[in-house]
Amino acid sequence: MLQRIFSGWDRPILPMVAGYLADRHGVGGALDLRSVACAVAGARAGRRLKECLLDEATARGLRLVPPRIVTIGALPELVYESELPHATGMVMRRTWASALREMPREALARTFGRAPEDEDTRGWDLMGATVARLHREVAGGGHRFDDVADVCASSGDMLFDDSERWALLGSAQAVYEQRLTRLRLADRDLARITALHGDAAPRATAEIWLVGVAELPAVVTSLLTRYPGAVYAVIHAPETEASAFDAFGCVVPGAWADREVPIESEHIVVTERPSDQAGEVLHAIVELGEAGIEEVAIGVTDDALVPYIAEWLESAEIRTHYAGGESIERTAPYRLLAALADYLEREDWEAFAALVRHPDLTGLLAGSVDASAKLARLDRHFQDHLPADLSTRSRHGGRPSEPPMRDSLDHLLQRLTGTRRLDEWAQEIVGLLIDVYGGRRLNRHEPGDRRRLEVLGRLRSAAISLHQLPPELSERCRAPVAVRLLLDEVRGAPIPHEPETAAVEVLGWLELALDDAPYTIVAGVNEPMLPESLNADPFLPDRLRSKLGLLDNARRYARDAFHATALVRSRRRVRFIGGRMTAEGDPLRPSRLMLTKRGDELALQVMRFVRQHPSVSGTGTPLAAAAGTVSAFKLPPAPVVALPELREISVTDFKRILSDPYRYALERHLRLRSVHDGARELDGGAFGALAHEVLGRFGQSPEIRSPDWPVVKAKLSELLDEEVSRTFGTASFPAVRLQIEQLRVRLYRFAKWQAERIDEGWEVALVEGYPAGAPRGDAPEPGAGVLFEVDGEPVTLKGRIDRIDHHPATSRWAILDYKTGDEPKAPERTHRRGRSGDWQDLQLPLYRHLAAGLMRPDGSRLIHPEDEIELGYILLCRDLAVPCGAMAEWSDADLAAADEVARAVIRYLRQGAVPFDPSISSAWPDDPLRPLLGARVLVAPGDAELEVEA
Repeated sequence: MLQRIFSGWDRPILPMVAGYLADRHGVGGALDLRSVACAVAGARAGRRLKECLLDEATARGLRLVPPRIVTIGALPELVYESELPHATGMVMRRTWASALREMPREALARTFGRAPEDEDTRGWDLMGATVARLHREVAGGGHRFDDVADVCASSGDMLFDDSERWALLGSAQAVYEQRLTRLRLADRDLARITALHGDAAPRATAEIWLVGVAELPAVVTSLLTRYPGAVYAVIHAPETEASAFDAFGCVVPGAWADREVPIESEHIVVTERPSDQAGEVLHAIVELGEAGIEEVAIGVTDDALVPYIAEWLESAEIRTHYAGGESIERTAPYRLLAALADYLEREDWEAFAALVRHPDLTGLLAGSVDASAKLARLDRHFQDHLPADLSTRSRHGGRPSEPPMRDSLDHLLQRLTGTRRLDEWAQEIVGLLIDVYGGRRLNRHEPGDRRRLEVLGRLRSAAISLHQLPPELSERCRAPVAVRLLLDEVRGAPIPHEPETAAVEVLGWLELALDDAPYTIVAGVNEPMLPESLNADPFLPDRLRSKLGLLDNARRYARDAFHATALVRSRRRVRFIGGRMTAEGDPLRPSRLMLTKRGDELALQVMRFVRQHPSVSGTGTPLAAAAGTVSAFKLPPAPVVALPELREISVTDFKRILSDPYRYALERHLRLRSVHDGARELDGGAFGALAHEVLGRFGQSPEIRSPDWPVVKAKLSELLDEEVSRTFGTASFPAVRLQIEQLRVRLYRFAKWQAERIDEGWEVALVEGYPAGAPRGDAPEPGAGVLFEVDGEPVTLKGRIDRIDHHPATSRWAILDYKTGDEPKAPERTHRRGRSGDWQDLQLPLYRHLAAGLMRPDGSRLIHPEDEIELGYILLCRDLAVPCGAMAEWSDADLAAADEVARAVIRYLRQGAVPFDPSISSAWPDDPLRPLLGARVLVAPGDAELEVEA
């Protein structure tokens, strides 16, 4: 009752199958196919076959009664009937996990490398999922695990005898089957093997048509061999190729191993990266000219190419529709639950920040406050405290250690605390989803809402499966374990994209073989995607697969060589596009299907892969702007920054203005700065701020006057510990803890210098504007500033001097600034440019003016004009051999010149605007202002007058 039908490859197969069925069953004014079951390789091919049948029936004036269309995975259930209902995926994984727990721990460790701890529910479930995968593959060949153990033990040509591991899995399989039987459930794959070896013949329920099926599992072919009904295998090849196919229309590997695949040089394009491949896809479509979009199909061997292709085609206003849909793992509700499980498991900052940033959760946690403002506060909290762990809830010195939104999040997650049975967690997980999504209005007529409802529906179905777990499979655990088990149930499920009219179909390689578009483009023609190959499996290496009759690399190659041949023969035009590198820059190998020619033709195809191909994509990024249009995006967006009336200026601002006035305007007046939580260590500013805080508090202590080095050292260490506790708590990153100890060593070196300085007769007068050696108490904030006259108009200079020392015996004063940079830089080096001697920083010279305005409590001047003043740094650098004191040696003329530079800066700012000057403004790697300064931004030719770095 088995018959092969060779359709030839003059045209695609599905329209021809529709014609065959109409010829056979189109009688009495109807095309009645209720007695027919068509088996296809994928769901999309089934939908397309139904469309072809409708077209054929309409053309013949027949009323269509469609057949039953199934995928190969569901075909066996047409020919036999299981006595028990099949277990769900979750029940099977849980049953495998419970069966594996019964196995000796030592044997499990030898088999899998390690055995989970008894309380590790998730670990056992993952092991169960691994074994379930092996079970499906092996059972697809009609084998049990014990059969594999026998093959391993009896084979003399395997690299090693793996029978012990498979025997252990065989024991677990027996326990697994017994437990399912007790639950009155059956494993689908084992039920097929039972039906194959049972006494009862398979039942004839329909006339079966195998449509373009190039491979079938052995258990399916065995069941079909015993099938009493009619089976037709439609083969997309001429009858002259009969020896290359078996009785079921599947490829014979040996017949395709050395065959020349008819891919000619004009069919092949080899380019560089994925974006370049996508550019070639667009180029190939443009070359088709008048061909309609509905006549083009794009095949991809790697899903990672789909976003590149969609971007390029959309830049040319060509819509795409990816038949594979969107992976559920990329959808918002799935990622919300995954982030939630991460947070509940770890309670570290990374998991917390990822969760509260989820777009479906941020608004709910922010309440009436603007969500972006809350997230900015969150980032500032991180930059201030660098918390690696959120386990501590203590408060230090009045500063909350709790980040913003933590309380709101914990309140939302109250239902997920403690331990419960797996089936009990299902209701709580659904309740959480209702809390998040229940208040939203979701419209099924809106594509985005419809996809979200689809995802939520699948999560609800998975929760029902979790809730219906039998008691013996529903152990107690924490919430994150239950969440991950629920996600395992839906992982890999595609969420269909919305149907698009006038869109180019993007298909997977195997789906492309059954498509009937006359123009075909295949991207990703590289090893090991095409032909597909699997070369590293710890349980089923390729040689063992061959011995078991499973899908091995030889069968995969034959299947893909056949599909490539059929594509070339049956389409008007085919383009195969390969790449040389991945998106990460890793090298790719050419597909063997492009290297089947002989002699000179083979050499030419190899040279095509090796030789550089001129990419149509240029920079690798599509430009959507049509010719003749002008972009609304200008570089920089604000060519001139307006300044407010200049009333006051900080002495530290002069360096920034002298270096880059436009950047100064962006940062100071427009307040543009980067706030993020990517740091895992203290940057230079944070390290210096911590040192300044410790040294500032040291200036309030009596020890500031002590000449005893151990006393000063102990006090500094104590103050450092207090400040670290107050700022970072007890849980920060390892690099931060290391930096704290590095600072401690620098402070010890400073302590020695400080004690020696006091012993030399110096006294610390002021620290950050406050009297040294006493608590600040209610003392007024210092730093009111002093007037600095420029062209008869005063401006207020503001700033806070780190420290002022006095030497009574010599009436000398020292104005000092703490510097914590790794490299020791003297004042001359930081303030003036090398050979020219031009002033590039005015901080220390302008401190003279600030110091002149400081008053004693009795109203008299602290420093008189006739007093001698020294300017310098206290260096806390990495090299402990460098002296802490570094004094400037500037003459009165030098300082007067510095004042004139300051006046010139003030005159510049009084103009009221700062224009962008590309010869001055510059950017560095990872500069947050880099795009605004025109660096690394692509513009269309003639789109902007500014030349930018491409």
